[in-house]
Amino acid sequence: MKKLIIIALILLLAAPVMAGPMIEYVTPAASETVAGTTERCTDAEMVAGTSTACAGTPANLTAKLSESSTALASSGTITAAMMKGQVYTNYNQANDATQTLEAAFDGANFCIFLSTTVAKHYRVDPAAGDSIYKDAATAGDGKYVGFASAAAGDAVCFRAVQTGAAAYDWIVSYIGPLVSE
Repeated sequence: MKKLIIIALILLLAAPVMAGPMIEYVTPAASETVAGTTERCTDAEMVAGTSTACAGTPANLTAKLSESSTALASSGTITAAMMKGQVYTNYNQANDATQTLEAAFDGANFCIFLSTTVAKHYRVDPAAGDSIYKDAATAGDGKYVGFASAAAGDAVCFRAVQTGAAAYDWIVSYIGPLVSE
């Protein structure tokens, strides 16, 4: 009898026990929209920077940084669309360069890193009604800041700040001999 009880216990322990219905969870593909989950950004979404419903990866960040490091080596206009966290360089600058800014607005910010040394100026002119504050002072509306002679390693970053009910100006942080007028 003792042997029978031991054999019965061994068989009982070896048999699988089902406590309820079997539930299998399958993780949805990243491209599917599932309530309560965050999807990965595509590189295009990361570069555009407009999606609030996706999360980035290191590869997405690399795409964003390489996309936003654009050379502005000659004179031109930095548009409102370009003032959304981008990074610019003066790569291959050969002549004097002046970037003209569209009007400052809430959230506008960008940086220019000089990567080419050239004995030419690199300036940034604000819109006519905007001021650029450097070292806690401004030269006045429409007055530029810049480098008299571009040198690799110099940099200037712009951030719009509210200065009136519907008015914004620029405050800058910089590396190098930033001049203003």
